Amino acid sequence: MLEAMGFDLGAIHAASEEQTPAIRNDLDARPVDWLHGAAKVATESVKEDYAGWAKLIPSMIAAFRDFLNVDDNAK
Repeated sequence: MLEAMGFDLGAIHAASEEQTPAIRNDLDARPVDWLHGAAKVATESVKEDYAGWAKLIPSMIAAFRDFLNVDDNAK
């Protein structure tokens, strides 16, 4: 996925030749493993977001069941 995203981003920037030197300079100035580190940070952020969202699910289901007037004890 990261490779596809990088390719797409690269294609967009390649269409703008006047920006190419600035982009090359920026990439050349970064450490070799900068993308790996950035991906780790992004991964942790997504995990935190997901954990927060997952905590809301039981209350969202309960609210939806209340909205529908669903009786958990009904057979």
